Amino acid sequence: MNWQYETKPPKCPVCESTHIAEIQYGTPIYVTQNKYILGEENEIYLDPELEAQIKSGEIVLGGCFQFKDSPAWRCNNCKTKLYKSPKDNPQNAT
Repeated sequence: MNWQYETKPPKCPVCESTHIAEIQYGTPIYVTQNKYILGEENEIYLDPELEAQIKSGEIVLGGCFQFKDSPAWRCNNCKTKLYKSPKDNPQNAT
């Protein structure tokens, strides 16, 4: 079933968990740490704030590309994908 909501739902329609993550698309924010000792390469890390949001389950990474039918949220418990209602054709969630 394609669960659609206008805003982030307070709980999962399948398992009723309240642990719903926003799916973030695109290239994540990275930061570099320069290491010039003995000619070592720069090290690349996720932005600390983004990494904390991922670890807490607030955000999950959805891949580089977002399509028209890509989900907006995901239940961290049962992995159910939840979709944002199109603005021109909203549906009521059950």
